[in-house]
Amino acid sequence: MKKYNGFETTLHQKPAINHINKTILVSDMFYRASANPFSNEFRDLMTLKELCPGYEVITRSHRRPRNTEKTKNIRKFVPYKKMERYISLLDDKDELLRQLQLVKDFAACRRNSASIVFKWFNDTFPDYREAPCIDDNGKLVAKVNIISLEEFKKKPEAEGNNELQKAV
Repeated sequence: MKKYNGFETTLHQKPAINHINKTILVSDMFYRASANPFSNEFRDLMTLKELCPGYEVITRSHRRPRNTEKTKNIRKFVPYKKMERYISLLDDKDELLRQLQLVKDFAACRRNSASIVFKWFNDTFPDYREAPCIDDNGKLVAKVNIISLEEFKKKPEAEGNNELQKAV
């Protein structure tokens, strides 16, 4: 256990003092740990309250990321199991599952293999995140963009060449 500016806490977040608002700002983890009267956090909090009488102790929780226009466009990763489950609901599932396995095998020998498979999945199934459409026969209708493996191989190389040209 290291001493940090006189504090002996084991948690990453140290208390912060705001003299303008007369507050002592602590994290939720620190506040929960200070409930134990034999902990270092309790001792540190009592020392701060003695040094700053009349100051109010305020806890802060982890902030959630803001949903902005920039973060809305970022697609979240889809696990392989969910990809396979989604594809198995479609009519030509055998061919699409074979393509998925082929892309996974292709990506396994490269860096960032999961992002390569994820990009292929998003390009092939652009309406994955949309509400499902079901036809009269009770089957899922999905927009599927068939991309040949040769096209898929050429795309990253062409993008990489553009980046090299920009750098030069």
